[in-house]
Amino acid sequence: MKNHRPLGLWLIGKESRMKKLLIIICIFMLVSCSDKYMKYKFNNNGNIFENARKYLAIVKVYADSMIEDGRDTYGKKDSPLFASALNRSTMRIGSFRKIEGVRKTDRSFGGANPQEDTELYTILYRLTELIKEKKYAKEADRALKFFFSNCQSPATGLMAWGEHIHWDFKREKMGGIDNRHEIKGEWPFWNECYKFAPEACWKFAIGQWDHQIADKKTGDFSRHAKWSSHSPYKGADFPRYAGQMIVNWADAYSRKENKNRRCIKNWSYIWE
Repeated sequence: MKNHRPLGLWLIGKESRMKKLLIIICIFMLVSCSDKYMKYKFNNNGNIFENARKYLAIVKVYADSMIEDGRDTYGKKDSPLFASALNRSTMRIGSFRKIEGVRKTDRSFGGANPQEDTELYTILYRLTELIKEKKYAKEADRALKFFFSNCQSPATGLMAWGEHIHWDFKREKMGGIDNRHEIKGEWPFWNECYKFAPEACWKFAIGQWDHQIADKKTGDFSRHAKWSSHSPYKGADFPRYAGQMIVNWADAYSRKENKNRRCIKNWSYIWE
């Protein structure tokens, strides 16, 4: 849990490392699999995972705690955003000890970073499906709607998320390193976000082309770009970041709401 992310709040205790790992595996089975798995039994020396259903209660307690105590109450105005790092004892943001091998700039202290916390949103949406309580999906929607409506650069369309930047609760603006916008993996919630923020979703897709790709003829780009203004870089065009952008563009152009949008030209080089 390099960022003390919310998923770890209820899992880091006195249990053995193996038990923690098994609990995490069980939680992800619960939120990603069909109801039939709820009937399975998991055992470790006869005293762990006697019935998978009871571990759904752990997931629910975690989700309820994040909804009640893990939100943004730190700036001039409260927001429905979820904190990316919390003290388990106080359920408040703060400073945390250094983790060996993890850069400080990779940790979203004092704010929200939905792209780093996709597991939290997966849990909230899946809980609604499993136990038929609409509030979990509703709270996920509230947080993402606010983020897409308020945490996007007006100049570039890039979001305040990813590996080195986040949305700072107290300052109510982008936190982290301005010239280090770097997406981390594919965003799995475009379907949800297009329902309540289609313009912001499109603006992000086109913003990556306009402000992340430095040379539109050769395709030279960097995984880093400036969030607040146009300043793309060259010389760090890692394949996986190109792939992530391609997936985003393909998703955006495949949507009927974007059929009359502007067309990106000369982008075939990226997969050549």
